[in-house]
Order: sequence, then structure tokens, then C-alpha cells
Amino acid sequence: MKIKTLAIAVTSAILSTSALAVDFHGYARSAVGFSNDGAMQELEPAKVGRLGQPDTFGELKFGQELWEQDGKSFYFDTLLAFAPGQIGGDWTSVTPAWREINVQARNLFGEGTNFWIGKRYNQRHDVYHLDWYYWNASAPSVGIEGVDLGTGKGMFAVTRTYDKSAITGSETSNQVCLADAGCENLDGSTVALGDIYQVETDQSTDFPVYHLDARWAEIPVWADGNLELGFDYALPYITAVAKDANATKNGGVALTLEQTQGNFFGGFNKFVLQWGNNGQAAQIGSTGAVGYDYGYDVDDAGASAFRILNHGVVNLGENWESGYAAYYFQGSRDNSSDTNGFSVSARPIYKWNEHNRTSFEVGYFAGENQDGYWGKDAVSGTSKQTNGKFTIAQTWAPSNSYWAKPELRLFASYLKDFEGNSFRDDKDYALNIGAQFEVWW
Repeated sequence: MKIKTLAIAVTSAILSTSALAVDFHGYARSAVGFSNDGAMQELEPAKVGRLGQPDTFGELKFGQELWEQDGKSFYFDTLLAFAPGQIGGDWTSVTPAWREINVQARNLFGEGTNFWIGKRYNQRHDVYHLDWYYWNASAPSVGIEGVDLGTGKGMFAVTRTYDKSAITGSETSNQVCLADAGCENLDGSTVALGDIYQVETDQSTDFPVYHLDARWAEIPVWADGNLELGFDYALPYITAVAKDANATKNGGVALTLEQTQGNFFGGFNKFVLQWGNNGQAAQIGSTGAVGYDYGYDVDDAGASAFRILNHGVVNLGENWESGYAAYYFQGSRDNSSDTNGFSVSARPIYKWNEHNRTSFEVGYFAGENQDGYWGKDAVSGTSKQTNGKFTIAQTWAPSNSYWAKPELRLFASYLKDFEGNSFRDDKDYALNIGAQFEVWW
């Protein structure tokens, strides 16, 4: 009996120690509401702002220190993410995504260094109120950060981003026509509803894309100001099958310069310049993220793009604080301006007291896209997009800081399409009314 009691006590102690040693962090947001025509409607947050737009998203992060001695340690890190959408009811089946699973060796190769292997969020740079990452090397990777370069710190990593495809041939198959107006056969003839017709489907093979990501950060330039420089080289690894399909090593370079100014009107300001060629231009000539993906298409060869971004958070007085952003991008092929976009946005908040504040968010985006450009959708001519959004929200948080979370919100959002009627019921506007929470820990 004593042995059994002792075993239970030892087991309980071990389990308690292990449970306490696990680090638990996370992020989540969710909204519920309605629009002038059914469920809430939305515009791309990276263009006009996230506040008062519908979605449910969460991340659960678990990690544990596996060994530590004399300041050196090994750490196991994981993160699960889920995006169940806005389906009603209390049960939404969703498969979590493994966004992070890696092992880190901290201070093993010098004080302040972190060497890792595995899937990991790598040096992500974002605009918070747009929910937009413009520099993001997250992927399965191996790398080291925090390397002392004498002046500033260095990061070096090799990552593998999303695979790309090359057309290897085509396959012909028979299908039943389900269209009342008939279906077009391969020979150009039209078959009637219910008849058999032939379709041709492209066959493809996938191949990986690897990135070499190098950064030099924390370079002092003046009081409270520092600089970060980045170089990202993407190289498609052409397999034998892809090579036989005439796939080429259409690699690309992306360069980033980011100047951060601290103590800027009680907050900070970041000024960013980015340039890329070939498939890197697909990320920069849009709202994509450098290092996260790579455009690979015959039309990407010879492409180039640049992006200018300025954003930050400032204190506007005793009761006012605001986030803001403005950016412009332009991408081209054959020295023609094939796509461009401009966005300006802000999220000011007025603080009534320690817990109660009113938030506003205004955003405007205007852009042009010639002949489908990055989408490669065979669109002829120039398509324009001009959108706007205004949101007002009454919110409650633990403190009056701009960054205080959790935050509970009651909001109303007006969304506008200045170029067409892209919202439901062929309208050029939408009005969302709802409630939203956001939390991180």
C-alpha cells in the first residue's frame, strides 16, 4: 500500500512539474453580426483595414524548454492555427494547421543567438490594423538569428515555400453535358444537355522553391533610429520531370530596407522600401509578403516590382492614440506599368477612461491591373479597383493602451466599391453591424 501511494505521489509530482513547464501562448479573434443583405460582407483587410470585418481565426502555441544549463538551452516549439469561418451554430469541424513545429538551440552558438530547424514563423514584419505581413519568411527552414555582427545583428536562413507546378501534358476524358445551353466539344461542335462530350485537362508536376534569406538588423543610424536590410533569393528546384516539361530555373531576388524610428510622437514609425524581380515581383507588386511565396510562370521572367510603405502608431494627445499606414506598389513586365496600387488607412482611438474607448478605422485603396497581370486570368484590358471602408466601434479592454488585449467591440462598418457593384444584390456598398473580440496572450 505504501509503495502504491508513493508511486501515485511521484507520478503526480512529475505530471505537475511537466504541466507547469509548458509555455502556452496564443491569439484569437471572432465576429458575429449581419449586413444590409444577410451575413456580413467584407473587403480585403490588407487594403482597407481589419476592424469590423467578419472572420474567425485562432492560434494556440505550446512550447517547452527541454534542457538548460549555464544560459544555454534547447526548446521545443509548436503552433496550431484554425480558421473555421463564420458558419452558424456551435459546431464547426475544422482541421488545425501546423504553422510551427521546430526545435531551437538558444545561446548555443553565442550569446543572444537562436539556431532552429523546422517549421517556424521567421522574422515577420506586419501592419497590425491591416492584418498584413509584408515581410515574412515563415516556412519549413533551418537558420540562425541574433548573430553579433559588431554593428547590428544578423539572421541567415534557408526556407522552403509553396511548391509550384509545370505542365507536363494533357489528358482527354469523356463527361456528361449538364448545361441547358449545351457544351462545346474538343472539335468545336456543340453537344446537347445529357450527351457525352470530350474535355482536355492539363497534367502537371510539382517542384519545390527554396529561399536564401539574409538580414542585417539593429543598425544604429541616429538617436532612437535603426535600420534593417534584407536579401531574399528564391530558386525553383527543377526536377527531372519538370525539366522535361520545359520548366526553367526562373529564380528571383528581393531586397528590403526598413528604417524604424522609436520615440516618435510617443510611439514608432517604420519606413519600408522593397524591390524584386521575376517571381519575387508577384509578391511586391501586390499585397503579398516577401519570402512567403514565389510567383512562377513563364510571364514572371523579366518582371519587376517595387513597394513603398510607411506605417506606425503615435500618441496624439492625452486621450488619443492612432495607428496609420500608407503604401504604393507598382509591378511591370516588358517595361510597362502592368499593375499598381495605393492604400491609406488609420485606426485612431479615443480613451474615455482606463477600460472604455471608441475606435475608428478608415481605409481607402485604388489600383489598376492590366490583362490579369499576376492572376494570369486572360483578362483583356485594364481592370480598376477602388474601395473604401469606415468603421466605428465601442470597445472595452484591460487598460487604455492601443495594444491592450483582450478587447471586446461593438461595431458598425460601411464598405464601398467605387468602381462597380461587387456586393450582394448587385450593390456598390455594404453595411455591417456586429460584435467582435480579439485577444493575445
